[in-house]
Amino acid sequence: MNENFNPAVESRKKPSFALLGAIMSVSALLASLGIAIADKAGTAALTVVIYAVSAVLIALAAGIFATFIVTRANAVYFIFCPIAFAVGAVVISLLGGGLDKQILLISFIVTGAVAAISVNQKGSRTGTAAGIAAGAALCLIGALIYSYVSKGNEFSVNAIKDFLSAEEKAVEEQAKNFVTEYFLPYFRTLGEYSAVKSPIDENVFTEFATNLVYTVSVLLPGITLMLLQIFGFITTCFFKHTVERLGYDVVLPSPRWELYPTSVTAWIYIAAYGIYAFSSLIASIAGAGGLIMIIALNVILTVFPVMFWLGGAALFGKRRKVRFRIGGGFILLILIGVLFIPAMVVSVISFIGAWMVIGQRRAEAAEEKKNDDENDFRDL
Repeated sequence: MNENFNPAVESRKKPSFALLGAIMSVSALLASLGIAIADKAGTAALTVVIYAVSAVLIALAAGIFATFIVTRANAVYFIFCPIAFAVGAVVISLLGGGLDKQILLISFIVTGAVAAISVNQKGSRTGTAAGIAAGAALCLIGALIYSYVSKGNEFSVNAIKDFLSAEEKAVEEQAKNFVTEYFLPYFRTLGEYSAVKSPIDENVFTEFATNLVYTVSVLLPGITLMLLQIFGFITTCFFKHTVERLGYDVVLPSPRWELYPTSVTAWIYIAAYGIYAFSSLIASIAGAGGLIMIIALNVILTVFPVMFWLGGAALFGKRRKVRFRIGGGFILLILIGVLFIPAMVVSVISFIGAWMVIGQRRAEAAEEKKNDDENDFRDL
């Protein structure tokens, strides 16, 4: 009999892969429903919400699929994967969706496989999340290309420009309709019950909708990369939580396997903020520098999620090793600032995350140099 045998531990290390497969199938099915009906939601806001929920469900399915691969589950359990996709594809077809929607659904297989490959190669969590984001981006590009071609559009610069312009105008019209149908009646009601009634300038609201759509369009690259990275991080969260609950912690590349970007990334983030602030000042004074400001803001959006996450962990995290050494008074100021200047508070938290990365990387470099010097001295 094995002397190291522990019944409690052994039972804990026997995961219910059938249950995981069922969860993956249900998640894929619900995601297919969301993908199929999102464009029929009626308003752009509701469409975004449905796509966001569907993305989280796809991340859950991808995390489970990665768990199957990394833990080397029995081959019979992998049957859940094609079944989940096949049922979801049928649902999309029945609800009027095309191949582009099915490509979005199959992304849970692609990103799950990417995550598993990265983990098996002992990749960092930051690199794994980036790989997942790249896999999701390929599926998204494939879906967009098919949607573009299926509508009879040609592959040329002018045709693509016309297509994007038409899409922007359609979204702008939806935004104006949303403002007219929902916001204006609400403000009229407030005016009827207010003590001082003032006329409502509808042009202000429609102009706001137009400016908002324009802002989103010029920041679309940064927003897209930011959302893809968030998707990658959520997928790693589901994967890590699953393997830890199942007792397969040993498959993780490191015991904690946390987000930890390089100091170069942190410096790029800080520099982008400086360029954005300077170009904004120039734009307000001389009316120039708008393009540089847009590029810098796109870079900020791309790196922002990880820096904000690390800054929040430094301020409010439970693990003392990653906490930022500041007093409770500063944290109180942060909480108060959320009520009055939330944008600035968010920026400060992200800067704390960037500075923490730079500090820790410097400490690691110094420690590594010290060890190298000690080893060189011993070799003498």
